[in-house]
Amino acid sequence: MKEKADWIGVFMTPSAYFLFNKEGSEHWFEYIPPLINDLAYKTYSAIWFDIKEIDTYLIEIKKDFILLAPIVPEVVKKFTNTIEYLKIISNNDLGKAT
Repeated sequence: MKEKADWIGVFMTPSAYFLFNKEGSEHWFEYIPPLINDLAYKTYSAIWFDIKEIDTYLIEIKKDFILLAPIVPEVVKKFTNTIEYLKIISNNDLGKAT
């Protein structure tokens, strides 16, 4: 099966989204993930990093991307979409107060 995601992340299929009960889960965030075919649907995405360290993590992931140089046009959107997802999580202040 061909890759559909245009970011580095994990998200639920539409079927899983409708079956999932988010109550009590701190590891999922409702989001519309960027897809290669520009199809858009709201689902849950996994929070795969330590939210309390999100600001540091943003800096570190950018450094990691640079290590993969050269960053070619075919992957730059995947990287920027990933960074955008992290910024959205950061702006929502999920878990920062705990």
